[in-house]
Amino acid sequence: LHKAIRRQRQMCIRDRPYYMAASDVIFIQRKDILNSGNVPLAFLYHKVVVGPKVGNIGELLSETGNPTFDPDDKKDILRALEEARRLAAWGQGEVNYAYGMENMSIRKVGQAYAQTYKQAING
Repeated sequence: LHKAIRRQRQMCIRDRPYYMAASDVIFIQRKDILNSGNVPLAFLYHKVVVGPKVGNIGELLSETGNPTFDPDDKKDILRALEEARRLAAWGQGEVNYAYGMENMSIRKVGQAYAQTYKQAING
């Protein structure tokens, strides 16, 4: 049983790029979350992202023109999903990609981490 579960999990991980590429919108459904690697991943796949108005996710999505929702309001979730569908048709995914390349590249994030550690060490 454990081998079957592990094999199923590996297949899911291996297939993720195909699901991501085939989607129009990425929906971050968690209610209690502060940040997520799914946002930069989706941006780098040229996708519109819908997420809750909580933590860093809500702030980043709002700043970049992606729809957010109140996770306790079903009508607001539907509104955000409909908005995301329209934004995908209007090319918001390309805008997200450009933002991701400029602000979320490995080089830029690595430099920010290094600078933070240097500042912490040097006071």
